[in-house]
This record gives sequence, C-alpha cells and structure tokens, in this order.
Amino acid sequence: MLGSGPGSGGEFILLHTFSGYTDDSQVLLYAPSSPWQDLDTLRVETVRSPSWVGWREIQILDAREE
Repeated sequence: MLGSGPGSGGEFILLHTFSGYTDDSQVLLYAPSSPWQDLDTLRVETVRSPSWVGWREIQILDAREE
C-alpha cells in the first residue's frame, strides 16, 4: 500500500506490505499504530502473484476523533 500527499513531493511512499498466500474472498486488514498524516491518495499494487489477482472491495476508514 502506497500513499501520496502534499508533503511527499508527488512521490508515492510505501506505507504497508501484505505478503503471503491468500484465498478467494479473503479479507486483509491493516491498522497502523498511529494515523497516517497528510495523505490524499492511496494506491494498492500487486507486484507479484502466481495467479490472477482481483481486488473486489477496498475500504479506507478515517480514524480521526470528532
């Protein structure tokens, strides 16, 4: 998972890597230890897989306190 924002100079920064084997319809979860700051774009890339890849649904939740 990569992120970009005002302070990144337009470059994407690696935020998290999922690794290992997955199954169809498996849910992958990740919660950073502290909220990511100043992001306006997230990108999910699959860089290596022995089979076809399909991202069915991606949810990004804002953890800011109100």
